[in-house]
Amino acid sequence: MLYSEGVRRGRLSLSQLVAVTSTNPAKLFGMWPRKGTIAVGADADFAIIDPEHRLRITSERMQSRSDFDPYEGLEAVGWPVKTVVRGRVVFDRGRLVAEQGSGELIWRGAYNRP
Repeated sequence: MLYSEGVRRGRLSLSQLVAVTSTNPAKLFGMWPRKGTIAVGADADFAIIDPEHRLRITSERMQSRSDFDPYEGLEAVGWPVKTVVRGRVVFDRGRLVAEQGSGELIWRGAYNRP
């Protein structure tokens, strides 16, 4: 939604999207620079978005236990098509392809007030 309604509509730049969804939370929770940046020594975790992919939101499509979605019926433009975690593809065009148990708990540092 941030990409579709924010970046595509000119309300956010791509840099602001990255800051809001990755860099700032990683810093806030004491996980930066291991998380929230693409750099040597950081975890290689990122999502790849197809900026032209159109998808009508329905609760059945969302991976949630809820039977409704607040965006039900909205057509989103720009959708995640691949997710890479620590250099391995874990989600590919709607399919979870990660091996069970492949996740890793990352302990966070102290809460960092802005």
